[in-house]
Amino acid sequence: MSLLGEIKRRKVFQVAAVYAVAAWLSIQIVDVIGEPLNLPDWFDTFVIVLFAVGFPIAVILAWAFDLTPEGIKTDSAARVNAIPAQLGGQRLNSVLQSLVLLAVGFLVVDQYLLGRAGDPTSASSENSFTGPLQVTRFVYELPDGQTFGNLGQSALALSPDGSRFVYSASDGLYLRSMSELESQLLVATEAGGSGLVFSPDAEAVAYRDRATRQLKRVSISGGAPVVITDEINSSFGASWTAAGTVLFAQLEGIYQVSALRDAPPELIIPTGPGEQASYPSLLPDGDSVLFSITAPGDWGSGEIVAESLSTGERHLLVAGGTNAKYLPTGHLVYAFENALFGVAFDLDTFTVSGGVVSLAEGVYRAAQAWQSGVAQFDVSDNGTLAYITPSPAARSTLVWVDRNGDESPIPIVPSNYQFPRISPDGRRVAIDDRNADNDIWIWDLANETRIRLTLGAGGGDMPVWTPDGTHIAYHPAVGEVINWQASNNVGSPERLVIGERPQSGAFHPEAFSPSGELLFAGSGSSGTFGDIGMFSTDGDAEAIWVLRGPYRERNAHVSSDGRWIAYQSDESGRNEVYVRPFPDVDRDRWPVSNGGGATPLWSPDGQEIFYIEPGSPDQLISVSVEATETSFSLGARTPLLDWPYRFTDGARTYDVSSDGQRFLAIKDGGNETRTRQIIVVQNWFSELNRLAPPAE
Repeated sequence: MSLLGEIKRRKVFQVAAVYAVAAWLSIQIVDVIGEPLNLPDWFDTFVIVLFAVGFPIAVILAWAFDLTPEGIKTDSAARVNAIPAQLGGQRLNSVLQSLVLLAVGFLVVDQYLLGRAGDPTSASSENSFTGPLQVTRFVYELPDGQTFGNLGQSALALSPDGSRFVYSASDGLYLRSMSELESQLLVATEAGGSGLVFSPDAEAVAYRDRATRQLKRVSISGGAPVVITDEINSSFGASWTAAGTVLFAQLEGIYQVSALRDAPPELIIPTGPGEQASYPSLLPDGDSVLFSITAPGDWGSGEIVAESLSTGERHLLVAGGTNAKYLPTGHLVYAFENALFGVAFDLDTFTVSGGVVSLAEGVYRAAQAWQSGVAQFDVSDNGTLAYITPSPAARSTLVWVDRNGDESPIPIVPSNYQFPRISPDGRRVAIDDRNADNDIWIWDLANETRIRLTLGAGGGDMPVWTPDGTHIAYHPAVGEVINWQASNNVGSPERLVIGERPQSGAFHPEAFSPSGELLFAGSGSSGTFGDIGMFSTDGDAEAIWVLRGPYRERNAHVSSDGRWIAYQSDESGRNEVYVRPFPDVDRDRWPVSNGGGATPLWSPDGQEIFYIEPGSPDQLISVSVEATETSFSLGARTPLLDWPYRFTDGARTYDVSSDGQRFLAIKDGGNETRTRQIIVVQNWFSELNRLAPPAE
């Protein structure tokens, strides 16, 4: 008999087939039961190796032995007893058929009842046939001439299905589909939008209109935006629930409002003294709100909590982080400094496990006190991650500019400077350096040296000299009011203003009275963005409101004789500069600008008012003043200089020399430092599950 015939007679092929089907079925069963039984990761590999080693042994045994009605016998014994060969073959065929039926049944149950192959978040869907989902990354570069509108608040959102994202640019909201090369303008806005969030069905986007301070929604197919609610003073994060409501955070706590109609919001989670809530979202149980809690402005020490709406019980989940998002993989992803971290989270017990792992570096984070602490990232339900990369450190220098436009550079190291203020004797400059932990520095103009005035806890901003030059008042980055510090940096900072925090913003120092007995400060208050108050510098009085109403008044500056106060207001629909008598501010009022104006500044001799008129280009305007104890009049508006220097209407970014002939300005290094990139990572859940295995 030939070798092939002998192999067939001894049923080696049938034994091999039975062995292979039994091995495959056993491996699949182990894969299914491994997770519920908490089997170690190496157990699957052990089973596969065991069956691989056993295969040649099974073939050898099939050659040497035969299956008979009397049991297993050696092949020679079976032939001596003349056992019909077909009886053993029939038994093997029956075993093989039974195993095949079991395998088919298992495949049906696994595919259609357990739903494992259709679950994009399940590691078991990455089987031996399809392999793991491929993680892909690409960079979306904003078109030339386009920049992000407001990175101090959330400016990026992904649709739940990961098919598109929307971002805020300076001229509106833009929608970009993953299947398209370019973005399309979704809605034009005068000052950009913030707090972006998609609806659960991905058909609309909610956002805060920065110009009108309203919460709005707009369809992704276009059309006019619809107002959801009015007077959203700031945007500390939002989410759109499956029930059709929008959760958003304000200084007072977390609000809920219907996304489908213009209605007053409801405060659902108030915050206590010293607390700032941000970035709320409703967890899948429909009762618990996930959000971050911090001391006002201290975004680096945030805590991530979950609070029940029905019982008020709060669970601390993570200490040190903000911007938490719950993912369908069973993870919390959150931001700390410029990185994303993840941890496995059990929704039933409100516990985290497995340790925190780093997931992504280089995420833009707005961590300064006056911003929302937002990390610019989002994650879709199907596993797409998108984030904005931080720009290189901004570079600017200080320059003197005379009335003829001639520049004289100041040899200070380039950095990101804001709000320069010249000392009363003209020898020093207090400057806020945003690249140096947001600290305030003092530059000695004669010696060309600088010293750090504030140190730690995020520094401070908006420095203001006392009239005698001995102290500098500033707004601390972590705190609710105003501190001051000796300008020679001797001693510790002291609390200057003691008063309750306004409802919608901390105080910012703007100017001292000539006597030094009063400090004028800008603030937010209920229903407005800016008011002007004053405090006695003995530190034991509440604010006396100088200008407080439905408009945004700010950037107060007092004349050298203390009789007149210049300021800006948006009461006409845009910022203009006005003057009022002081202290009787209700007696009269004179408009100074008529083509737009902001950040007014009195000349040291009180005979001019300077201000910036926004335009293309911006211009520095001078207006002559004639004033006595009983009369006040303004002369012609004279454009002094084109102003290619840093300008913002929020606070004054220039100063004037003691002789009134030169201006201290901030010269920017150019727009090339502005961030313009969005990183998109598709199938990111595969990477997440590998780095941070979900909770058992």
